[in-house]
Amino acid sequence: MRPILTLALAVLAFTFSGCDSAKKSSFVGRWISKETRVDKGIISSDKTDLIVRTITLDANGNGQLSITLNGRPTQNASGKWSVLNDVFFLDYDNGQTLYLRVVRITAERFVIRNPDGSERIYDRIQ
Repeated sequence: MRPILTLALAVLAFTFSGCDSAKKSSFVGRWISKETRVDKGIISSDKTDLIVRTITLDANGNGQLSITLNGRPTQNASGKWSVLNDVFFLDYDNGQTLYLRVVRITAERFVIRNPDGSERIYDRIQ
């Protein structure tokens, strides 16, 4: 099943390419994205949440995605990662795979497109 899905994603990525093919070495490193979300309170004051997403990728193909909400871990996925054209994927937990659509990658920034069409910017941590 996995090879068929990977092939299908490769065909889609080739057909609707949003960014140039990037070398796998461009992704190696630690990336962070911070988002502040404010929930408007009806009676009480507004509630502010800080969401931090961290992606750590090494040259051997090991990767980790961590998501924290106000400093508390909410999701942690680690496993093997790879990139095929403009599709980044991380295999974790018994065959589950996380797919991210890469819009652009530079030495300092890694930009992905979310399923809702919005973009999320990750900054490289030195």
